[in-house]
Order: sequence, then C-alpha cells, then structure tokens
Amino acid sequence: PCQRYYQQALGVFSEYELAFKDPHHAAGGFGASSAQWLGLMLLKDLLSERSIQIPCDIQTCFKIRQQYQQWFAEPHNLRPSGYDILSQLYGHMMYCDPASHCIRPLSWPWPDYQLIIAKTHFKTATHTHLSQLDMSDHASFDRLGDIVKQAYHALEVADIVAFADSINAYRCGLQRAGLVEPVVQPLMQALMSKPELIAFKGCGAGSADVMLLLLPKNKLRKRRMFRLRIFSEAEHPLGEFLGTDSPASLFRYYSELWSQ
Repeated sequence: PCQRYYQQALGVFSEYELAFKDPHHAAGGFGASSAQWLGLMLLKDLLSERSIQIPCDIQTCFKIRQQYQQWFAEPHNLRPSGYDILSQLYGHMMYCDPASHCIRPLSWPWPDYQLIIAKTHFKTATHTHLSQLDMSDHASFDRLGDIVKQAYHALEVADIVAFADSINAYRCGLQRAGLVEPVVQPLMQALMSKPELIAFKGCGAGSADVMLLLLPKNKLRKRRMFRLRIFSEAEHPLGEFLGTDSPASLFRYYSELWSQ
C-alpha cells in the first residue's frame, strides 16, 4: 500500500527526499508497513495544507482505516484489520469494536504486572496469510470475539486472573481454528514451560511475528526500557524482548514519531 500510495501521489512528493526510520530494522511485526502508509498520507495532507490532528477523533480514525484497506490490491481476499492504523492514530491502549465504530481508551490497572512484546525470528506475509484463510467457520471467530470482550471486562474491573485467562484462551482459540503457523508451535510449547509467564499469545499473521507476554514486574529489572532473553539461541529463535513500564506507550510509539 505504501508504494502504491507514493506512486499515485508522486506529484506531491517529487520535490522531497523521503526516508522512513525504522528502529526495529525492518524486523516485521511492529506495524512499520502501516506506519509508512500513514506517514505518507499525513505528509500529503500537510503539504496540501490540510492537517489531521494526532491523536484523531474516532470517526476520523475509522475513515482513515477504511482508506488504508482500500489500498490493498486483492479486493477479493480479506484485507488487514487496520487495527495498527487505529492505534497509531488514536494514540492509546484501547478497546476497539469496528462493527459499531467504537473505540474506548484503556489504562493499565496493574502496576505490579508487565506486558512485553517479543519479536520472533519468524515473519508471515499478511497478504499471503489472509488469502489462505477459511472464513466459513463463523463459530470460531465468534468465540474469539467473545474472549476479547472478556478481556476488556477484566481490564475494566482490574481482574488480573481473568485477563490472563483471556489471553491464554485467545491463543488456544487461534490454535483450534488453525490460525497459528506450524513454525511457531514449538516456541509456544516452550513458553508454556516458563513459570514466570502467566499468559502469552502470538500476534501478527499466523501468530508468528511477535509474542505478547504477561508476567509479574518483579521478574524484571526496573528500567524504563529493557531487553532480556529467557531462551538461549540454541533453544529457540526468539528475539530480545522489548517492553516499557507503561504498556500503553507501546501503542503510542508511532503516533509520537509523527507528532515530532
């Protein structure tokens, strides 16, 4: 989408030399491709003397998400959800219901627990994954939606046990529905043996790009940004974990880049 958008708007960008600074060095799984498209779209609006404020209001968020989805070249296939676009535009950890155009900001209610996003060494192309999905099993997708609502309720009432159970239940639901890439299954089995993790799930196409981990903060060094490994390279190809003391800031990362 980014390349096609750039080619279409070449007349606007022709006088500028553009570069995208990716702190993760094109590792995949952190929303870089959608951030590139979003950056071009916001820059075009700025150069056209139309300025979109970040964070956006909810209706503008969904409008831009729809524009992003229309830039995918295979309209007969499923298109990406665009949740990364919404989170970058809205700028918060949030609950989102696209069917009702609902976004509700959330705060992290557990100071003694930490969310970590861990990059794996795997990458599944999103468009390839979506083209292979069988959407006939509506019941499985409905059950996954119910689990998301349970996790949202757990956050509202600050029930860490229910929240952890929801993350684990979502992972199991993805596995039962055949939505987890075989290449990442051994890694998930290994993570299940780590007692310091109270919940985890894969994220990205085929649950392969990154792992979302939940664990007590006393298992970590108290630094604003940290990296650690729980596996040696010989055990599993799991990249360094990346986290912050404020989980919501993970969702604000690219929004802050654009605002700078």
